[in-house]
Amino acid sequence: MKLKELAQEATSTALQNIADLKVIATDIEVEFEEDTEFPYHYTVVDNVRYRIPKTVFINLKALLDENPDLKKVKIIKTGEGKNTVYNVIPVA
Repeated sequence: MKLKELAQEATSTALQNIADLKVIATDIEVEFEEDTEFPYHYTVVDNVRYRIPKTVFINLKALLDENPDLKKVKIIKTGEGKNTVYNVIPVA
């Protein structure tokens, strides 16, 4: 295969953040990457990996305790580094 053909088929391997998605279904498949210095959970959407921070799971659990039938959420990220906060908002 030629370089040009490979380049046209290439996809980014950069890891995105789950907050970059507009809406997330609560039944998405989640995988775990352990072959790295800092293991993480992620989901794949359109061949792109989106990292899911642990605090998202904790916040989502609280919402599901109140509404087990919750189907979709929006994740809002504020701050940076150690001051990052993830808010999980139910979506109708």
